[in-house]
Amino acid sequence: MESAGYLIGALVWGAVIAALLVTVIGSIVVVRWRRRTIAALECAELEAASWTSARSLINRQQS
Repeated sequence: MESAGYLIGALVWGAVIAALLVTVIGSIVVVRWRRRTIAALECAELEAASWTSARSLINRQQS
């Protein structure tokens, strides 16, 4: 009967450790995804700005 108690305790502690591990890994993945997304948006914004400035330069030269 005592070994059943140890087994239940091990299962409970294992579940707690697994939940903490999933939380930590999930946090790391979300932070990395967020940084990558922000970098992509900034890159797209810079490309759009350079495209707009190049277009206005062409329009000025044609005038």
